[in-house]
Amino acid sequence: MQYFEVTDTNGDGKITKQDYLLTADKTIAVLKLDPASPLAQILKANYAQGWDALAVRDLDHDDAVTVDEWIEHYYLLSLDEKLLDPFVNGRAEAIFRLFDADQDQRITKEEWTVFFSAIGHPEKNYEMGFQKLDRNQNDHLTLDEVKKASHEFFGSDDPDAIGNWLFGDYTRHLRT
Repeated sequence: MQYFEVTDTNGDGKITKQDYLLTADKTIAVLKLDPASPLAQILKANYAQGWDALAVRDLDHDDAVTVDEWIEHYYLLSLDEKLLDPFVNGRAEAIFRLFDADQDQRITKEEWTVFFSAIGHPEKNYEMGFQKLDRNQNDHLTLDEVKKASHEFFGSDDPDAIGNWLFGDYTRHLRT
């Protein structure tokens, strides 16, 4: 749910192509990338492909994806390792390419804060999410840690999986 909420830029309860692509534009702006740069163009193309895959779930053909359609999309993705692995590995590698500012193959808490800022997530989630994902508590995330978290977030049905913290505090979405 929190990934849906982050992507629903106007909070109307549905994701449109404009919402989805706006995430790429926000990331480009936060990182102060030249919109014509190769990295910005790759990011935009990746989001456009992501929308095309997601739009298939728009079963009522209203050019918007509801939370139920969104959940169905990611549920089906999680069931197919041939689709899930390239998706989560690609996402993790993209996060690293964009937010490992000093290119030292580690993401610090400060760099992670830029990631959350880019996706428009509430500031209160930055530190808690980082602390949870930093499994060995060495004050940085490696590509392997982000890949593992991404795989858990998108592919696990375990409510206690650490990867559920990828987009911050998910606990309010748990059913009791």
